[in-house]
Amino acid sequence: MRTLLLLPRTAALFVGVSTLAVPPVSAGEGLLRPLTRRVWASEFNLDFAAVLLAAAALLIVAIVVVRLAIRRRARPLEPDRVTSARLDEFALAHLVEDSRRFLNLWQERVERLGELHSRLTTMTQEIDQLRAQVTQLDELRGENLRLGEEVGALVLERDDLRLVLGRIGELLQRASEGPPGAGGGAAPEIGP
Repeated sequence: MRTLLLLPRTAALFVGVSTLAVPPVSAGEGLLRPLTRRVWASEFNLDFAAVLLAAAALLIVAIVVVRLAIRRRARPLEPDRVTSARLDEFALAHLVEDSRRFLNLWQERVERLGELHSRLTTMTQEIDQLRAQVTQLDELRGENLRLGEEVGALVLERDDLRLVLGRIGELLQRASEGPPGAGGGAAPEIGP
């Protein structure tokens, strides 16, 4: 913007310098002069003022073009903004997709951990039940040993009682036979 404000001043300066440096051309001389070995502008039959004016115009156009180019380079272009925005969107989309995969992976691991935890809890309960059953089996074994000892004692007592009953039976049989020397026989029958 500042360059555009300077353009009229620059043009006025060149026009003023050209009018001071070159004397006015009279109508009789015209623009065409015979070729001589003077200044290069006069060799091409050009008026020096016209050359300076054209140079000033070219210089102004060059300044404007250079300033516009500098401004365009300094300011990021919209396609660059769009491209960088697209790159940011792509990076963000890629980050979101990676985050989703990571989250799904951890969610699966947490679910698997939950399953393993429930299995472990079930196994712990089964182990506790088996321990209780083993304790019961140990108690039953102890009871079985105690009962086995009682049975052994009862068998011995039974055998002793059989011996005693056998002895009593013998004594009864001897008593019913009578004393050895007694006469006769059997005991009289008492009847009805």
